[in-house]
Amino acid sequence: WRIPTTTAAGDWAMAQRSPAVEAILKSAEQFNESSIELLEENVRAQVAAGTYDFEANKALVKLYQISPWRCEAQVLALVLVKAMMARPAEDLTALRLMCPEALLESTPLLRRIGKCESMLESARFGEFWELARDEVVDLVPGFADSLRHFILRLLADTFATVSVDLVAAALGVQASDVRRLAADTPPDSLLAPSPDPNLVRFKPNAHNQPRLQRFAAPVQLDALLALYDSDPRPVLASE
Repeated sequence: WRIPTTTAAGDWAMAQRSPAVEAILKSAEQFNESSIELLEENVRAQVAAGTYDFEANKALVKLYQISPWRCEAQVLALVLVKAMMARPAEDLTALRLMCPEALLESTPLLRRIGKCESMLESARFGEFWELARDEVVDLVPGFADSLRHFILRLLADTFATVSVDLVAAALGVQASDVRRLAADTPPDSLLAPSPDPNLVRFKPNAHNQPRLQRFAAPVQLDALLALYDSDPRPVLASE
């Protein structure tokens, strides 16, 4: 496998959106239950083509909110996983807040997706991959690569260098895979060549470099005044 370069998901949406879906989103039809079927087909088309249309998917989730009896659990799972793949955008958070809790808990797959999101939020990446394997990973092509790129970006923003074993655990791969990845550092890579085979080195960025303290720590006013006390109170001898 190879970590893909970053692509803005929003760049694909308008080009892949059908005129029928566009018409729904620009009219009151987006609140009409009769639009659900077409928006569900649009979700399946996104999965097949490897595209992403957050606005259309959000309109579908709103309709599920209005008419929960029309919710297709498998389609909702696709919508949530596509949003997870769009990280670091907060699309999944927005959709989960919009979706009734009863729908999010209605099937084992939807519950698992929710737990996966919790693991990502708390940076428990090893547990995330354990939960995501099989059912979630295989739901949408490209899921694993998208999430590995997201996690690798987080690591690159946090560390200048880090152990190969930590990166392997975070990405859910073998240490040998990470060493192979570190050996191939094209211009668009997040990695820099490392002289130590047990360490991954990230290219410098605004987040992973030491920051100089520009200002001294604040001094308490009482302590400062005591230094300049020109008339100290005399100590009286005891009688």
